[in-house]
Amino acid sequence: MSPDSEAIRELALAVAALRSEIADVRDAVGRVEALLGGVTSDGGRDRRRHPRSKVATAVSILSDRYPGHSLAGTVVDYSAGGLAVVLDVLIPLGSYVTFLPLGNAAPGNAIEARVTNRAPLGSRWRVGCEFLRTPTAEERAAYQFA
Repeated sequence: MSPDSEAIRELALAVAALRSEIADVRDAVGRVEALLGGVTSDGGRDRRRHPRSKVATAVSILSDRYPGHSLAGTVVDYSAGGLAVVLDVLIPLGSYVTFLPLGNAAPGNAIEARVTNRAPLGSRWRVGCEFLRTPTAEERAAYQFA
């Protein structure tokens, strides 16, 4: 193996190790954010602008951070401003996601949102998302949010 080939191989190994460390740090940051998310300076009052409704709706999720992959999740609460979904994969804060209802994945029923918070939930993640635009009545009905 030439010295250049060996150097390239060593660099590739170093990059792979750094990517693994970055993923570990992101996971740790997510856990710290989740712990801090429950702390408020106003005595713990809920500061949401819209009332939440509990739901249990299976969805398919597309994320700008996982291009070409569809993630499965369950929406567990919904409001006029956003929703919370439980899934197996941690989606980074600030990611843009598209929700499609299972069994009714017509493009007109896609709901787009941005990840604003996340918290560990056993071996899974509870991910909070803010809608980029308010879903229509038809979109809400497709998800059984109406």
